Amino acid sequence: LHASEIDRTFIREQLPHFLFREIGRYSPRTRPVEVYLNQDGGPVSAADYRGLYLVVERIRRDNNRVDIAKLDADENTAPDVSGGYIFKRDKSDSGDVRVSTAGEGSFAITYPNENNITSAQRDYLETYLRDFETVLHGPSFTDPVTGYAAYIDVQSFVDMHVIQELTKEVDSYHFSTFYYKDKDGKIGCGPLWDFDRSFGNVNTNGIDNPEGWRGGPDNDVGSFWQRLFEDPNFEQLFIDRWQELMEGTLDEANLHMIVDAMAAEVDEAKDRNFEPTGPWPLAVVTRSHLTFPTYAEHVTYLKDWLSDRLAWVETQFVAKPQFTHAPGTYS
Repeated sequence: LHASEIDRTFIREQLPHFLFREIGRYSPRTRPVEVYLNQDGGPVSAADYRGLYLVVERIRRDNNRVDIAKLDADENTAPDVSGGYIFKRDKSDSGDVRVSTAGEGSFAITYPNENNITSAQRDYLETYLRDFETVLHGPSFTDPVTGYAAYIDVQSFVDMHVIQELTKEVDSYHFSTFYYKDKDGKIGCGPLWDFDRSFGNVNTNGIDNPEGWRGGPDNDVGSFWQRLFEDPNFEQLFIDRWQELMEGTLDEANLHMIVDAMAAEVDEAKDRNFEPTGPWPLAVVTRSHLTFPTYAEHVTYLKDWLSDRLAWVETQFVAKPQFTHAPGTYS
């Protein structure tokens, strides 16, 4: 259950997950709910009301979530030891089993968990990551056969980068960034997680400005991402994917429609949640600079920020070529 106290729209946490699924990637499913906590055993009443929350699906290995192979404790040699794994770049939690590389730093393994993973499995994943990083920073890193593409699912990294750049979330790339590796597979990027401080919701270091890249070669987002963008082919894949999605999923009208639909879903509940005597008064915001007096103004700000973000990104790319004849025809 996410309280979403920093995001008065209850949309910022949902929207990136929805978009990631729309472009063909798994991301946790979400649903707004009203919570009542009955502690006295009597009838549920308004006195038990605790407000509006988001149910957010946890990131787990599962056929309907992160669909990778189950890794048992007796699978400690090749090829069985090669997967599956889920790991993340994030702050440390108690009991984490971690792996590290010289450039990117430390990762926490979330599957298998700390009670089930073996030392051989941990060592395999760490060695794979270090080998990837060595190749990535080597002289032939762009080679499509022996370079970084031999270690990662490149398109998954591109898709993750598109959504992260759309949101301009404060923690992008540094924290709450998940990866996975299937048996005999490459490293994939995803699922998404944690977007309450996105879409202009905080003004730390100008992060509320819809202009400017959050990640890339000119930003300190980690050695993986900086180096990938030193390959013109990776950068072009990113540009091509963004422009493709702007004709559908990331079309301004489509994004506004999704935001309006999510706002409508909580239209009735928001009044109970945000009333001055309710559990989350609208005026009480602890970590956001946005203090609009009405819910509608918060939603309008979000839509306007999205429009400005799309408009700025479009100025950074050469326009897609326009063809005067259908493919295969000649004048």
